[in-house]
Amino acid sequence: MSKDGNILDRVDSLMRSGGVVRFHAEPGVPGQTIAEHSWRVVQILRQLAGTKHHPCLDVILYALSHDNAEQYTGDIPAPMKWDWPELVSILRRAELHWELYEGYTILDCDIPPSWREAVKWADTLEAMLYCLEQLRRGNREVTVIFCRLLNRLEERVASGPNVSTLSWYENAHDLLEFMQLEWESLGGRFLATDEMRRL
Repeated sequence: MSKDGNILDRVDSLMRSGGVVRFHAEPGVPGQTIAEHSWRVVQILRQLAGTKHHPCLDVILYALSHDNAEQYTGDIPAPMKWDWPELVSILRRAELHWELYEGYTILDCDIPPSWREAVKWADTLEAMLYCLEQLRRGNREVTVIFCRLLNRLEERVASGPNVSTLSWYENAHDLLEFMQLEWESLGGRFLATDEMRRL
């Protein structure tokens, strides 16, 4: 027997984390499991990396498991985290506690900063793609989510690390541009910041 505790308990907990549902606070938007979301994040990450720059296994594992701690914390809606930065600090401590307790070994501090940023972009682009897929089905309830995420990426470019110099950025920019064009062609609205705050 392993001296690291009950491996079945750890594996079971990780499996349950995949069943946590996103978008639960958005009436009219179908839920998406963490398992589905995380798999899609990895697929987008691979496309951002292109054929010349492959993410290493640790980066892929990090992308696959970046939301696992939500089995412990629940899925806190992104706007709540954006509006209450002090909550993010507390939430991060709780997630770290869960990750260490569960024997989780791929922590964000182990990932190079450029790839951490790539995972954040893939995470956001995946949520935007989910919204676009919903709009293709006629669901306009995703408008505010899509626009908030778009604004968030624009803010990251304006005030964050100089992402435009990173190897994956050109593909991320192209994907974002194509999504915006399709969003507009499907009749999706782009909301001003003050409009989103009222909704």
